[in-house]
Amino acid sequence: MYQSNKFKFLNKSIYNDYIPKIFDGANLEFPLKSSSIILRSSISDEGVEKLNSGVSLTIGNIKSKDQYDQAKAKIEAESNLVEYIIQEEVFVHTHLTIYIENEFAFAEVTGTDEFIILSGLTHTGDIDIIKKVKPIIELIQKNESEKVLIECGLGSDSDFYLFQLMEIKNHPIEHYIKNDLFNLLVQKKDIYLREGFFNMLKTEYLAYKVRTKLESFSELEAVFFNWVCLLHYFRLFCIQEKCVADAHGWQKFLMASFDGKNRILKMAKTHIKISSQLRKTEGIPEMPSGFGQTNKVFIGRDAKTYTVGEDLKIIKDLDIEKVLELKNSVKVIISDYSSLLSHPILLLTEREKYFVGGLSISYLDSLNEGDKLRIDFVKRNLELLSRKN
Repeated sequence: MYQSNKFKFLNKSIYNDYIPKIFDGANLEFPLKSSSIILRSSISDEGVEKLNSGVSLTIGNIKSKDQYDQAKAKIEAESNLVEYIIQEEVFVHTHLTIYIENEFAFAEVTGTDEFIILSGLTHTGDIDIIKKVKPIIELIQKNESEKVLIECGLGSDSDFYLFQLMEIKNHPIEHYIKNDLFNLLVQKKDIYLREGFFNMLKTEYLAYKVRTKLESFSELEAVFFNWVCLLHYFRLFCIQEKCVADAHGWQKFLMASFDGKNRILKMAKTHIKISSQLRKTEGIPEMPSGFGQTNKVFIGRDAKTYTVGEDLKIIKDLDIEKVLELKNSVKVIISDYSSLLSHPILLLTEREKYFVGGLSISYLDSLNEGDKLRIDFVKRNLELLSRKN
């Protein structure tokens, strides 16, 4: 049994599939069957009052008996040593630090500005990374009652490695994840993570402050809070319409906001306009965001025939600039783009442009100007009727 706070998660067999192989020093044989091993130690105050991540000794690239003996001597001479482990050394191309609390997870990719965000309903960030880390995040959410911080890595193919899992309790987590958006999310998590009538009132008041500019917000706060408000009205819309708060529900919500027939939709339309205004000056890079589904996106009304190059435009890799360049004659856009929770989609909605997304590049490349497409937004169907001769 492992005794230290750093390694006690190794006692839980549920994580065995993700942990690099651990060797028993008494039975370690040379030459090694693996390419190299690594020794990792834990000291007495590591993970107690503070994480102290990185202060204990780690020695890797051990391939011979002499290297092992030297590394072992250094580890055992370490002050306040509790224990150490011998592991197969694995090589990863992507290293992540992930904060997990209930259904919320924020992952920062080491050495980059890249991050992902997962909630119970939505996700933001690189889809390939999300697919690889989601199973371990869900496993931890199911089995850990405390907030935790994990260190992990992605190897070749679908290899995922869990290096560390520690309860953070009251540790100042912002010391370990420096991302400004993450710190804002943690500070304001009561607004969007907690449910109930009182919290809905707090969000409604926040929405009022955003719309009226009653309070001054930083650029990051303004963008983040506006999204919180928009998702708040989406939640109210789903309650009112008795529909599921998922990708299809969001598309229905955006379509309904075209007309703004009631207060909820009028407020939503206002926040969609605010989003477009903020995006013109905001310097935060656009991140792929959605609900986890990869189905086609249909945002529009009724069924009609459109002509490629006239009232229908094909746009690959949709972005704000391409939307701003659209002519008034263009009524519908078809694209490979499928990031539902994004500024380009909101801008299209504000301009009442219909949208079909998530189409394959090969399908888009097969279309030519003059081709006629029948799009049924009710039945969520797209059909090629005829090609230009």
